[in-house]
Amino acid sequence: MSTDEQTVAAPRPRGTNRTRRRFLKRAAVGAGALLAGSAGWASFLEPRWIRVRHVSVPLPGLPPALDGFTIGQLSDLHAGPHVSPRHIRRGIETVASLECDLIVLTGDFVWGGAGPGEVKAEHFASLRARHGVFAVLGNHDYWSGRVNDIRRELTRAGIRVLVNESVPIKVKETRWWLGGVDDLWSGAPDVTAAFVGAPAGAFRILLCHEPDFADQAAAAGLPLQLSGHSHGGQVRLPFLGAMILPQYGEKYPIGLQRIEPTDSLVYTNVGLGLVPPLVRFRCPPEVTRLTLVSAGSQR
Repeated sequence: MSTDEQTVAAPRPRGTNRTRRRFLKRAAVGAGALLAGSAGWASFLEPRWIRVRHVSVPLPGLPPALDGFTIGQLSDLHAGPHVSPRHIRRGIETVASLECDLIVLTGDFVWGGAGPGEVKAEHFASLRARHGVFAVLGNHDYWSGRVNDIRRELTRAGIRVLVNESVPIKVKETRWWLGGVDDLWSGAPDVTAAFVGAPAGAFRILLCHEPDFADQAAAAGLPLQLSGHSHGGQVRLPFLGAMILPQYGEKYPIGLQRIEPTDSLVYTNVGLGLVPPLVRFRCPPEVTRLTLVSAGSQR
């Protein structure tokens, strides 16, 4: 005789369905709140939070007089409809307060997509450094159609704009050269022309808006390039990194990186302002204080 076996589910305790629905509802509300909070943070809070980064830059062959030399860097202000004058003023005041030996501005003073914004000499009045304030131009400066006006206002503020040229800087008894090249995207950068007056073997640092020019800088024997342009991707997700990188800002998008196979370095500042999409996540606006140190030393 055969029998059919049937498994009968145990009766569900009273109220279980209600409890489960309540749990799922709360989880959905919590997830929505988390997403909304993240969106609010990325849209309204983090873009206005300025982080000061202190970075030691170890350089082989650094002249002893430059060991401990400090450079303040500000990049990608993007004055215009998306970045308030107050935010830019805070960035300028922050880098001025660091009392660095030198200050550099690495391009994109305006947003070029919908007008030139406002760049006035008086905006930069507080920028002073013992060895001067220098700048290079960026692609958005060209795209604004008012690159000559931007350059004139910076010059009026006492800021030297370097376009395929360099200047000697004397620290104690050591003379070294700071150079800047034209914008890679919209200009005509020429690293050879930039240092045509520098003696062979002189220590040199290059300013270039786009960080991926660093391959050419390293090939020319330059130990350090300072750049901006990439915004660090603006959105950096855990395990995935940068979500949005512009042309010429993909290879060296953020921070201090070595240019393989050389010993040359590039530092990419993630910028003060932002461009569409108008969010920053895990990549806040930055003001940088770079300290040059002899390779192998610790500070």
